[in-house]
Amino acid sequence: MYRLFLLTLLCGAASAQSPFTCTRLDMPGAVRAEGLAELIPDIIIECTGGTPGAGSSSHSLLVTVQGAWATRPPFTPPVLPGSPPGTVMPSTPLWNEAMLLIDDPAPQDQIACLPAITFNSCSAGGSANIFPARRLENNLIGFTDIPLSPPGAGKTRRLRIANLRVNAPLSAAKAGSISTAVQLHDYRGDIVPIAPREAVSAVAQASYSMQLLDARGGLVNDISPALLASPAAVPLNAPIDSLSFYAVFAEGTETAFRRRNVATTPAIPGSVQSQNIPGLLYNTESGFFDTRLPLTSALSVAGSADSGTRLRLNIENIPKNILVWVSIRDAETGTRNYDADNPKALLTYSNPNGDGPFSPVSPYIPGWSQIYVDGGKAQAVWEIVSADPTALDRVSFRIALTSQGSAGTGAATLRGSIAPFLEGTTTTALSVVPRFQVPATNVAAFTLTNSLQTAPAAFTSAASFAGASAAPGAFTAGFAANIASTTASAPYPWPTSLNGIQVQLIDATGISRYAPILLVSPGQVNFLMPPEVAPGPVLINLIRQGLAVASGLSNIQNTSPGLFSADGTGRGLAAGTALRLTSSGSNPAQPLALFNSSSNRWEAVPIPIHPDEPVYLSLYATGIRNRRGEVTATAGGQPIPVIYAGPQSDLPGLDQINLGPLPASLRGRGDLELVVRVDGSEANRIHIAVE
Repeated sequence: MYRLFLLTLLCGAASAQSPFTCTRLDMPGAVRAEGLAELIPDIIIECTGGTPGAGSSSHSLLVTVQGAWATRPPFTPPVLPGSPPGTVMPSTPLWNEAMLLIDDPAPQDQIACLPAITFNSCSAGGSANIFPARRLENNLIGFTDIPLSPPGAGKTRRLRIANLRVNAPLSAAKAGSISTAVQLHDYRGDIVPIAPREAVSAVAQASYSMQLLDARGGLVNDISPALLASPAAVPLNAPIDSLSFYAVFAEGTETAFRRRNVATTPAIPGSVQSQNIPGLLYNTESGFFDTRLPLTSALSVAGSADSGTRLRLNIENIPKNILVWVSIRDAETGTRNYDADNPKALLTYSNPNGDGPFSPVSPYIPGWSQIYVDGGKAQAVWEIVSADPTALDRVSFRIALTSQGSAGTGAATLRGSIAPFLEGTTTTALSVVPRFQVPATNVAAFTLTNSLQTAPAAFTSAASFAGASAAPGAFTAGFAANIASTTASAPYPWPTSLNGIQVQLIDATGISRYAPILLVSPGQVNFLMPPEVAPGPVLINLIRQGLAVASGLSNIQNTSPGLFSADGTGRGLAAGTALRLTSSGSNPAQPLALFNSSSNRWEAVPIPIHPDEPVYLSLYATGIRNRRGEVTATAGGQPIPVIYAGPQSDLPGLDQINLGPLPASLRGRGDLELVVRVDGSEANRIHIAVE
């Protein structure tokens, strides 16, 4: 009969009265919040007391995980010693790469217990000091028949569990602690006390961030492109510095970027060697890894990784006839402690997920390699070949453009992520490591336009006049100097040319279209953002008589809530009506504000609140018709039910929010501030008055 030595997460505490006792000495470490196969720090247990020699060949062990899943798959020995010819291996392998080391054996003294099909079979006898784990169920692995003789009074023995991989939370927002708990049974089946039995083994943290720099190394924001150029300026042959920009990956923790193996070097990035000194921190994707262990039982692959950390750029909406070039290694601008002779990362061929054997790209222009563009998309992947575990590293890569034929126009976007990755999955059946789930979003990369010699223009909601985003189908305002010489407005249906002015939009897909215009003045143009415009950065050109006079960028989001105010500034009194349901059935509606020509100002019309006469508000808005989630509202801090939030039927671009009934507790409070949130975004705050 075998016994189990149980390492379990969030397992009920049990205690045994025995002179043989143990203490946990391991400390928590950081794991990457996007990681699907993250190595947690070794679990270290020191034991003392007991009777030496007692049950020295019949101890056993189990392991469970709480807050994450053990993700490194069990490995199947290709051939089992002594197996009959034609033996069929289990369809679900039982063995897991986690390793139990007894007394931290030196590399030359490491002897493995060889896996076999039968659950309690382990061939190495009492000489074994390394034991692979068996996967018993989700988050539960076990070590069996451990020759653990108690050390006796005043002496200690050390147990170390290495290569335990877990699923970390899938984003920084969900990051948290990953705990483990340990339970040990002696040869009689009694529980050996361990203190503490449960402890935090790892804390998930965001592993990276990415930002873009322009050609001079200046930081750009997410909606401004790192490169803005005319198609005519794009060279036909080799990349040039002025038509380039940088993508900079920064570590979230000091150990987020790792090479594959301690033998990985910039000169020989694919080489590996044993990493079998217990307790030594290698800062690699491989864990405890001993090439001396038997290949026939697959133990020699335990702890290994097939790549270092990879950094991936995915570029989309590339204009026609544009070729994309990237640096074959980290670039000096943006890279921390750049070393011309020792790259931190090298460009490699890969599949779309950033996976595949390390295969460095050979440039045919020094320092550069052209990446393949297909359907307006291209990808580049670099593998980390040098990493500093004592500092937050930054690794930068250069991107440049050339053309073949006549370059097109458009706004390309870029997504930077850690790799190799699996998107939209939490599988535990991973065959190789590392693996990541990627929460990254696209940012503006480069824009090619024929309208460059222009004044800067700013764009925002025509209701709130706040923020730099807009929504499809919403009223939008643009501001720039000397747009037109006079002011003009147009009735519905609005034209795409007014007072000699056009509004051209080039969205993230590269499609160009013209917007319907409501008003043009010397410093402002109001227009309807076309409902078809794609999400992401959009280049907006203000064109006068065929020539661009101002240009700027906006960020298209699904919703960008704005409430109209009575005076048209986005502040002060609300534009809308109040409807009171009276007992007589007259149901009078009143405006929320009226213009006083004597004082030349808008003044509130107080809303009467009477018992048994509910009052409802209708507010005019824009940028909410595409909402996907909740709309909430408060007046004077009191929640108000939202009856409707969506398009107003009379006019494209105009939305409406109906609220009510107003609670009786607002009666007599006078001026009240309205706060409305749509899909989590707050609209501009406006006011009403109650009697």
